[in-house]
Amino acid sequence: MKKEIILISYYVRRYKFKNGGKKPKYKNHFIFFSDDYPFLDKDSCLKCEDIRVIDKVRIKKHLGNINKFHLNMLENRIKFTFGFK
Repeated sequence: MKKEIILISYYVRRYKFKNGGKKPKYKNHFIFFSDDYPFLDKDSCLKCEDIRVIDKVRIKKHLGNINKFHLNMLENRIKFTFGFK
């Protein structure tokens, strides 16, 4: 039987932005702003360098979906992290 695998990246809720602005410190970090995603109570940072593989059954609940524009930006950050871009 084939298991489904989902890639999830570690995120932090307290994040120091570059120069006090709204840009991430590193190119391989992606910020989800709570203004764009109501299921987040605070702005969150996805760290693409800390990707882990887990089984679908370990995910407790679905919080929400990200839009295609941000998904494309996130894909570019992951490619950068692995040296494809």
